[in-house]
Amino acid sequence: MSAPQVSVQENGKAVQYWLNRDESLSLWDDPSLQGGPILPDKFKPLTDLRSIYDRINSGFINEKDNLILKLIWDSLAITEAQIKNFVESKISRSQVSESLKKLVLYGFVSRWEIKSGLFPDQPKTSAPITLNTAGHLMMWAYHNRNTNYSLKPEQWLKLGVAGVQRFVTMNQIKYEFAIGQQLLKKLVLVSKAKRYW
Repeated sequence: MSAPQVSVQENGKAVQYWLNRDESLSLWDDPSLQGGPILPDKFKPLTDLRSIYDRINSGFINEKDNLILKLIWDSLAITEAQIKNFVESKISRSQVSESLKKLVLYGFVSRWEIKSGLFPDQPKTSAPITLNTAGHLMMWAYHNRNTNYSLKPEQWLKLGVAGVQRFVTMNQIKYEFAIGQQLLKKLVLVSKAKRYW
């Protein structure tokens, strides 16, 4: 393990961090992250169950949107890239992007803008996504009996970037573990198949 790095921020606070093996700092390990949810132009948030049910019954919210919302509900905070990776067998990457644009516009989800205080020139990462008012109301109405934990949109504002950072990192670990398990199963199957040849 490499020695910790220390940086002094503009406010005089010392920040300790560790670099990856390739001497880079993962944005999700960065203790100096700043940012918050951003609102789109022409924001039209739905704020009551009746208007949400109207959108569902009219087909405006389709099965793909519902799958994405359920994934965000289960993940609490997840990046757009992670969503695309998790649902790639069912929804194309471009369809995920289009769905998220619609869901952000109508207040189903919030897109966060995040940047590093230590490395402000670092390239942008995939935007973190959390449920907003309409998405939380919809998922709570449909799935509340099936879960013990959810976060209301205003709770994300209290937790801030650090809270989003924790859940995004945990989801990445889950994803990489799942991929590792799939590869392990394939290796076992290949190994068994070779025995029979």
